Amino acid sequence: MPIDFPVSPVDGQVFSDGDKTWAWSDSVGAWNLETTTTTGPTGPTGDTGPTGPSGPGFDGFDYEIHVSGIDGDDITGNGDLTNPYATITTAITAVTASRNTIVVHPGTYSESPSLGAATNLKAADGPNDLASGGVTISGTLTIPTAASGSNIIGISATSITVSGTASADFTNVTCTVGGTFTKSSSGTVVFANGSINASTSITGSGLVRFIQPFQVANLTINNASAAVVVQNAVILINVVNTSGFVLIANSGIFASGTYGVTSAAGAMTIQNCNIVDLSGANARPVNMTGGTYSLVNVFYDITNSLFTGATAVGRTIGNENIRATSFITAGGTSSQFVKGDGSLDSTAYNVTGPTGPTGPTGPTGPTGPTGDTGPTGYTGPSGDPTLTLNDQTASYTLVLGDAGKLVRMNVASANDLTVPLNSSVAFATGTQVNIAQQGAGQTTVVATSGVTISSSQGLKLRTQYSIATLIKVGTDTWYLTGDTIT
Repeated sequence: MPIDFPVSPVDGQVFSDGDKTWAWSDSVGAWNLETTTTTGPTGPTGDTGPTGPSGPGFDGFDYEIHVSGIDGDDITGNGDLTNPYATITTAITAVTASRNTIVVHPGTYSESPSLGAATNLKAADGPNDLASGGVTISGTLTIPTAASGSNIIGISATSITVSGTASADFTNVTCTVGGTFTKSSSGTVVFANGSINASTSITGSGLVRFIQPFQVANLTINNASAAVVVQNAVILINVVNTSGFVLIANSGIFASGTYGVTSAAGAMTIQNCNIVDLSGANARPVNMTGGTYSLVNVFYDITNSLFTGATAVGRTIGNENIRATSFITAGGTSSQFVKGDGSLDSTAYNVTGPTGPTGPTGPTGPTGPTGDTGPTGYTGPSGDPTLTLNDQTASYTLVLGDAGKLVRMNVASANDLTVPLNSSVAFATGTQVNIAQQGAGQTTVVATSGVTISSSQGLKLRTQYSIATLIKVGTDTWYLTGDTIT
């Protein structure tokens, strides 16, 4: 039966009569029959091939919970490195006793997470296994009592709060401008390196240590049982001690207002510091209105500083001058005056008239006999403030010669440093004795029966190379401040 092909086909045109299919080719000038392939039934499955090489290992990641705001998902994610969560808040819910490290990958996280258990919260590692940074929490990070013992590493947050009885360590952490670092807990907080760029509020008891921070701004201490230690701060701005024990050493203190440091109660000790304006070019005064203070080797504006109501303890030395607005006497009335020998006199003496003209110079008379030796003058200012060292290799009881010294306990085993009764060793009130645990053996400061030693942290030096200071404030009453524990 003839096939009725289309008339005037174009190249590539397809025609089918139901059984077969042809395609027109201009180059051949004819219809070409196309071959139709029919799929047969599926054959049996072949043998399984050899196992391929193993993929990359993830050993050790079982203890980590990963967060990525870019490619994480709070619903389908499980916290694995290849299937992270999208938010820190969700990752916190996955923390267990063994899986307690949350690794946050770079990005900005608009949330206010509160840790639920002791957690290692860190930015993802960058080069050399260091926290990479680039992780910002746009909100408040809270470490409550339940999360005591947490470690925060390489994170930046608007605000950070440590509350309840929580203790926490912060390393290379930044609290950004516009936020607040608040420590209202009674635990111990250590802030190493990092920067607090807005304000720092210490309202809880217990110890706070700032170790080599780049900046701590607007530091306010408002708890009588708080002990705050600042060491090697590059920038420390506007220190206000309403009530507490404060030690600042080897730091640059800057004032945005009149006073670089204000202290109304408790104890303020400043060593080896400069107190200047924000430009660093001009010295700024301090305002000590209560409690005790000690300034050792401090550069500041002494002329405009105020010390009314506060008590100087230990050695207050540095760029200070001795000054007074009036003679210091043991008594007297407004009609009396102080004579050269220090006695008071109210005798009315004749007023000297005007000086007459100078007469001619007379001949030089013979030299008279040498007069009696005059009275000894006033004692001059203290000499070199360098600490004298007293090294001990066993338990030791203080002696009078230890006043102002550094007693180094170089003992391998646990040892005691004993404070004797005033009736045995009569240290002057205000005496300071520095103590260092030179050896591996923990040093305990022991009070002889009848002696009282008050400390906000305890009477044991915390670890090898810890330093503390004993300050005598009464006949048999001492303060102990520094790197101590219970």
